[in-house]
Amino acid sequence: MISSQDESIYDLFMLVNQLLNLIPDNIIAATFTTHYTALVPLDPRNLTMGYKKVAERAFKPNMLGLCIFSLILGFAVKQLDSKADTIRLILQETNALVMHVIMGLIKIMPIGMFCWMCVEAINMKSPEKILTQLGWFVATSMFGFSVIWFILYPIIYVAIVRKNPYKFLLNIMPAMIVAFGSSS
Repeated sequence: MISSQDESIYDLFMLVNQLLNLIPDNIIAATFTTHYTALVPLDPRNLTMGYKKVAERAFKPNMLGLCIFSLILGFAVKQLDSKADTIRLILQETNALVMHVIMGLIKIMPIGMFCWMCVEAINMKSPEKILTQLGWFVATSMFGFSVIWFILYPIIYVAIVRKNPYKFLLNIMPAMIVAFGSSS
């Protein structure tokens, strides 16, 4: 059965899948798929018979593999210095092109979001119920953030540093506003 402690520890770390995702066999496929372990019943009609583990692919980017590939490519280009000027130029031009496309998308995103919100507003069955729930969610979130920001953080700061916490919080306010605004 799969409920043993050894199996749980194995599933927690999933070393095989992490190794498969660490070094992708195909860099193009890694941009679209990633490995995972699927539990397949030994007998679909009798689930008490147990399960077997099967390595499969999911349709989501293999970020770990892409990062490792990018690091290896970057180190190789750096080590080759002038011999890799062509690839360095290609990478710089690709970066400039991608940044230009992303900046264009960022500029038109508010229009797309506005149109999407209009469609969603038109399709609402009960706008007042949704707005009430949204209001409660925002109020609860703001209350929770305020408790953390003005009570919990100062208590921890005073306990560790023994200084005025509000002076410190005032100094990091711009970073916290960015984090709050970007949901980080």
